[in-house]
Amino acid sequence: MINLDIFVKQCERDLLSARKLSEDTLNLFHNLSNYDKKLCEPVISFVARHKREIKINVYDSAFLPEERISICRLIPLLFALDTNNPAWSSYLLTEGIKSASSIDGINLSEIGTAILEVFCEFSTPLNKVVYN
Repeated sequence: MINLDIFVKQCERDLLSARKLSEDTLNLFHNLSNYDKKLCEPVISFVARHKREIKINVYDSAFLPEERISICRLIPLLFALDTNNPAWSSYLLTEGIKSASSIDGINLSEIGTAILEVFCEFSTPLNKVVYN
């Protein structure tokens, strides 16, 4: 079984280097606990651009806010917010927020926090693309 933090860091490395998740990283997903799979599945499905539903039997899961924020950070990394040339659209942003909003217990402020953390961490310039 793999630790959630290790998995998220591997996802971040993939997204920072290639803007997609590698097959090895996607295979690591299956080594997460069922609890962590349930947390990650909506965002990983969006980031990996597949809509394959993963059946996980976890009930009464109460994810911690820091866990929800950690996995949501992958969404803005997909959009290259760590560069001077972000690649996003209102459609992709909407789909990313929709995927994150299906995480049990999440609220909009946590999704916003994840996006702002990436903006602040990488000092994304407020150019015309980001502004729009």
